[in-house]
Amino acid sequence: MTKLQNVNDLRKFMLGADDFLDRVFTMPTIDQHSYPRYNIINSATGYRIEVAVPGWDKEDLTLELEKSTLLVRGEMKEEYLEKGESYTHKGLSTKNFQRTFSIGENLILDRAYLESGMLNIEFSKQIPEAELPKLIEIL
Repeated sequence: MTKLQNVNDLRKFMLGADDFLDRVFTMPTIDQHSYPRYNIINSATGYRIEVAVPGWDKEDLTLELEKSTLLVRGEMKEEYLEKGESYTHKGLSTKNFQRTFSIGENLILDRAYLESGMLNIEFSKQIPEAELPKLIEIL
């Protein structure tokens, strides 16, 4: 069995996976992105990303999908206080944010919706016929 000496050795064994390896080894660390909190749910048919955005309206949120990167951005356009009100304690953050997710090539963004303080982004798995296993006849 061959022992990997460094990350570049992976390229010898994962032919054609250069884009994947580049994305994996250039991902931001958890410390760089702690807000907002999120969940990733996996099912047989796809994935759902849940982003916790309590107190945000859909007008304050934008989603941008470019190639294999999903950018979720939140920009609070206004404070939602009535005239004469002020915070005694503010525990819910309304700071602006940007969070990126790497999305696999075979995932299709189906829908995004805001429900009970959670931004839900649903993807379905779409494996092209060309990538399905093929039985090769031996002549």
